[in-house]
Amino acid sequence: MLMHADPARFDIAGLLAHGRALGFDERALALLLPFAEAGLREALAERNEA
Repeated sequence: MLMHADPARFDIAGLLAHGRALGFDERALALLLPFAEAGLREALAERNEA
């Protein structure tokens, strides 16, 4: 599962495991995923304001 019940909350451990299995740099993912999550939250908040 990539996301919890809250669609704007990433399952970071799960995404890191997927990334590791696909051969991605786990350290880079760990640095970038929080920013991706923040961007998703911001987009959802803007969409809900409209």
